[in-house]
Amino acid sequence: MVSMTIASFVLLGVFSTFLFIGRTSVRLSQYSEMESQARATFEAFGLDCRTATNAAWSNANTLTLTNTGISIVYRYDATAGTFSRTASGTTRTIARNISSFSFKAFDINLNELNVASSATTIGPATKMIQVTMDLSRQATTTTAATQRVVSARFVLRNKKVS
Repeated sequence: MVSMTIASFVLLGVFSTFLFIGRTSVRLSQYSEMESQARATFEAFGLDCRTATNAAWSNANTLTLTNTGISIVYRYDATAGTFSRTASGTTRTIARNISSFSFKAFDINLNELNVASSATTIGPATKMIQVTMDLSRQATTTTAATQRVVSARFVLRNKKVS
């Protein structure tokens, strides 16, 4: 009877450890996937920013970059929680499961421009753009894994401003 009780406690400990390791593995894969997605998103966005000759804002969540006559539209859809890139009529979602998103714009003197209240008028003054995203992932057996990702300020190198 005593040995069965001890064996039950040992088995319970082994099972708990197994569950803990499994959940930790799932969370690590979620963080890894979020980091990979953020890196790919900022790589594509950064390339377009560095080669853009113009920037225009439709609203606080939609930015159009012009690059050698081609318009590239970056749009955050709050309802779907996605960030997408549209170029030459092709739309590609580059980030998913976004709970919060914001663009920040800066002029040539590093002053922040107010994207939220004057998005349609700040385009000519925009020289740098920064993106902030809150990503989240949820697995069935774990709590949500969340991560806030803030990009560097991408400089529109080819855009002329005064």
